[in-house]
Amino acid sequence: MTQISAQALDPPPAPLFHTHTTLVPPEHEPQTYIPSPSPSGMPTPSLKRPITVRAAQPTTSDAEAIISIGRPVYAATFGPTCSEADLRDYLDSTYTSPLVLAELTDPNKQFFIAVQDLLEASNSLDTVVGFVQLTKGTTEPCLGEYDDIIELQRFYIALDHHGAGVAARLMEHTLSVAKQQQYRHIWLGVYEHNHRARRFYQKYGFKSVGEHDFWVGSDRQTDIVCVRELVQE
Repeated sequence: MTQISAQALDPPPAPLFHTHTTLVPPEHEPQTYIPSPSPSGMPTPSLKRPITVRAAQPTTSDAEAIISIGRPVYAATFGPTCSEADLRDYLDSTYTSPLVLAELTDPNKQFFIAVQDLLEASNSLDTVVGFVQLTKGTTEPCLGEYDDIIELQRFYIALDHHGAGVAARLMEHTLSVAKQQQYRHIWLGVYEHNHRARRFYQKYGFKSVGEHDFWVGSDRQTDIVCVRELVQE
């Protein structure tokens, strides 16, 4: 699953990025989400200063920052399509501090977080406005012809920062990291009804090559599997 997260421009609402892979349990979230404008109706803040992207550290503060974005974005995306119990069970089995800290120390996973200038933030958690996760060793049957590949498994933008340039900055950083690590392809899975996220990925050269099912509790969802070639310069 790959991720930009939040509500889609077209119903039902959906986050920006999240994708599924064959190595992810079937109940795992889809991994690519792109959220749409804040459901609260509050205006999207303007980022007047450059957005900094850095590697997430295996610390409680970074884990809590990831949770503070992941839980509401996932809920905004899939809440309308599954039961409250299924949604609560998923969030409680995925976005807790011990679980996220374990992921941050997993050698097959890389997390990067987007940070707003500290001078404009009210506290340390509020400075984190998005995160991305790259995962090694995952695949899907439709990706058999693509070698040297890495998954863009999660791509989340804080609900109140959609449209502020965070997604573009994170994507540019993600593609740059994958190229530097000598991967030839990058793939993701995006929720079929998250039309805003699908348009965003198409803009960055991702092409649909198949689909797979994933489960949120007892509710079956479908991800569109997309891949992009990474041109080495």
